[in-house]
Amino acid sequence: MSQTRRDEIMSAFIARTRDSFAEALDCKPETGNRKRKSFAPAQAPSEQRKKQKANAESSAEGKYGDVKVVAVDQVQPEVFVRDSDQEPEECVVDGNKEAKTDKRLKDLYVRMFGMLNAKQRQPLEAVFVHGRNVFLTGPGGVGKSFLLKVMALRAKIEKKKLCLTATTGVAGAELAGSTIYSWMGLGLATDAISDLIPRVFRNPEARERWQDTDILVIDETSMLDPRILEVLDQVGRAVRKRPNVVFGGIRVLCSADFFQLPPVKSTAAKGIDFAFEHPVWQTADFVTVILTDVIRQKDKWFRAFLDRVRFNQMTESDHEFLESK
Repeated sequence: MSQTRRDEIMSAFIARTRDSFAEALDCKPETGNRKRKSFAPAQAPSEQRKKQKANAESSAEGKYGDVKVVAVDQVQPEVFVRDSDQEPEECVVDGNKEAKTDKRLKDLYVRMFGMLNAKQRQPLEAVFVHGRNVFLTGPGGVGKSFLLKVMALRAKIEKKKLCLTATTGVAGAELAGSTIYSWMGLGLATDAISDLIPRVFRNPEARERWQDTDILVIDETSMLDPRILEVLDQVGRAVRKRPNVVFGGIRVLCSADFFQLPPVKSTAAKGIDFAFEHPVWQTADFVTVILTDVIRQKDKWFRAFLDRVRFNQMTESDHEFLESK
């Protein structure tokens, strides 16, 4: 790929993926610069922080009923990340056991929800309240993977089938999910779409996944062959018997940073290198949420350095810094 083509792609990505949450959902954009250094609880929260925390907890509690709320500053977040990876206790006919499981999930969600900043909560609203497709993006370390785990937990509470997938096995395993190719049940889906649709109908497990899934998460979408979007759209419409609805009515959340790795194999012959360039991307009308608050990296200079690398705006001193390592 030529440097000119790379520059064109970068410009197109920036133009097409501006933050559209406020505009799409008719909301006021978030104002102010609320600083959040990490997922770890603050040791000495200010009065403003205490008020924000109380509002977040009361908001989640109002949504999910009478559950015990534990102060965010008194818990260890890594515990909840591990818990969210585990399957909940089996809901059996025993009403008491099922009620305990529901309360456990709701209590866990309230605590995890309280650990999200205002920007991280926007995809939850777009998907679960407004039923929109969402594109979640931002540099590394802004909490995209953590947010996806929170969404999976909320889906369990609301009895919705959310499937966590990724473009690679490693990324899928990190989410306790699968690859998008495994979820589709179509291998690499290189055949004509007219041949792929009957294959889904002949595969009971794949057909059930296509028909029962409410929300489909695709992580690391930057490495997704753009044609897979078309497969998801056309097969979804046919299998779910909703020919006039994009993806057959499945709500799709794509999570990626297109400044990172490109697709291993793309439809470059058609002039399409990335998923966001495919016509289906425009048809899906994704609500774009851009996370900018880097949580993983606390060093301000190094964060700025990583941003310059990401946007291909490295300075001479940046090159010297790399060469010194």
